[in-house]
Amino acid sequence: MDDIFTENKLDIEKYDFINLDLQGVELHALKGFKNNLDKIKYIYTEVNTGEVYKQCSKMDELDSFLKGYGFERVETDITRAEWGDAFYIKR
Repeated sequence: MDDIFTENKLDIEKYDFINLDLQGVELHALKGFKNNLDKIKYIYTEVNTGEVYKQCSKMDELDSFLKGYGFERVETDITRAEWGDAFYIKR
């Protein structure tokens, strides 16, 4: 994701919110954005508590990774199918 901003000459300073729904690879995408996560304030993303997709990232992995950047999960809505959405705010 860092490359998308660089290659398209996008000004990261204009953005403070990320919305992700990537079928289980949300953590991978966020790791690819780690050079710019310090500029983001809010993240709304799909999360998984079970193996919804083969080798998908789990909510606790997202929590751990994002905590290192100052984010806290403040809202979560999980379905019976072990997936849902979460909202993170940088504290």
